[in-house]
Amino acid sequence: MPLLNLGWRVCSDNAGQEQRGVVRDLPGSAGSGRVRAGFPKAAKGMVIGLLGGSFDPAHSGHVHITREALKRMGLDRVWWLVSPGNPLKVRGPAPLADRMARARAVMDDPRVVVTDLERRLGTRYTAQTLERLQA
Repeated sequence: MPLLNLGWRVCSDNAGQEQRGVVRDLPGSAGSGRVRAGFPKAAKGMVIGLLGGSFDPAHSGHVHITREALKRMGLDRVWWLVSPGNPLKVRGPAPLADRMARARAVMDDPRVVVTDLERRLGTRYTAQTLERLQA
């Protein structure tokens, strides 16, 4: 997993200024008018970090960088995007349910949501996932 594949949401305002971490009406958010089953909830204006990877297995390194990101970047939440599989590796990871359970066991912070969002979205690459979240 790339260490900085945190996928921090960067949106541009009308003047082209980047706003790190701004969440605008994500699927399942309060502002979207619809809630999609299994999607993490996000309120308008929340600053959310994304940490994607196979988490095979989730470990203390994931926990450490997540806690540091929460503290240093002023994040409201971090979503751990447990990938269904790595398209760049021949050998598949452990079953998704096992990796999700392990991730939840090692990360006990209520500000962190462990999710299979990429499976739900049908995406495999960070760029695809960010594109779908911004749609």
